[in-house]
Amino acid sequence: MSEQEKNELRGLISQIQYKVEAQNERFEKLFALLEDEGHFKGEIREGLLEVKAFLNDPVDTRITNRMSKVLKQVFLTNLPYRSIGDLFKGREDMVEKLRSALGAGKTAAITQVHAIHGLGGVGKTRLAVEYSWRTLEEGKYWGVFFIVSDTAANLGTNLANLAALLNLPEKSSKEQPVIVEAVLRELERRTGWLIIFDNVDSDKSTESLREEIQPRLSAGDILLTSRRSNWPDDIADLPIDKLAEPDAVAYLLEKTDGKRSKSTDDEALAKQVARKLDCLPVALEQAGGYINQVRIGFNTYLKELNESRQKVLSWHNKDLVKYPVAVLATWQTTEQHLGLRERAILRLASFLAPEAIPVELFKSKPELINKAGKLPCVL
Repeated sequence: MSEQEKNELRGLISQIQYKVEAQNERFEKLFALLEDEGHFKGEIREGLLEVKAFLNDPVDTRITNRMSKVLKQVFLTNLPYRSIGDLFKGREDMVEKLRSALGAGKTAAITQVHAIHGLGGVGKTRLAVEYSWRTLEEGKYWGVFFIVSDTAANLGTNLANLAALLNLPEKSSKEQPVIVEAVLRELERRTGWLIIFDNVDSDKSTESLREEIQPRLSAGDILLTSRRSNWPDDIADLPIDKLAEPDAVAYLLEKTDGKRSKSTDDEALAKQVARKLDCLPVALEQAGGYINQVRIGFNTYLKELNESRQKVLSWHNKDLVKYPVAVLATWQTTEQHLGLRERAILRLASFLAPEAIPVELFKSKPELINKAGKLPCVL
């Protein structure tokens, strides 16, 4: 290494050390914040501990790739899911379209092709989440915020919940409009963030977002997921279809590898499963999870799926039930193996919002589970 290169490295180390030391107070606040509101806090806390160890030992000024990665992990997010990594199949073109649309300064809306318009489970939210994790790891954003927006009320409530994640003084206010205003004001003054409005399907939530919220969020990037397709020109409409069959087959084979009962014709059997499930991501995910849990092979699953399909067809009415038979059959296959207590919990959970449900809710009220177990069930 030449003397010039050494001097450049010394300068870089000094700059990084100065910047990191200046963030010590912020790290302390992050620890407190993660304790209460953080997601996946174990992994982030581990990284922060390494940063603090570096701060507390001024003699050790080694800047490694690991340290650089750790520094990039200091971000804020309430994303509901982890990345599924290599199991994320057949969407690379959509990821690049998202990059292009958001890079051009447009709000992007992940919708569905008209052929399956109105159908859930095609993978809109998963695409948004995977894009978010990738760009967070790349350092594009310091924060990614996920807002369930299926109704105008949920949109407002979940937007207000960001006040705690952002550690705003107004987070303790009892007036939701005050909290929402504080969140919008904070996002107005900062750049480098992405906000996801998930399931913007109703007219009221769409109106609230378009007229009251979106105009104030020009400092960052906005991503919508929706079953709607009639978005105005200032929103880049990115329709998403079911998975291509080769991607669906690859997902099933990799998802169940190491846990399923294998056979020599697994690829052909996986193709049959994918076709039976119409290559819908939500159905594929349920099927893969069931196969892994029960440790069966594709052949056995196909038999159970066909039996479940016949049961579903005996009561299914496409005019009343919006989900297709393929999705309902995968659910029937799993549900029929549950015990009375597990079914009771599912019945109770079906009346609740899609956010995380405290386990204590069921532990503290065993009588509710007993009552729910006696309720009639269609499946």
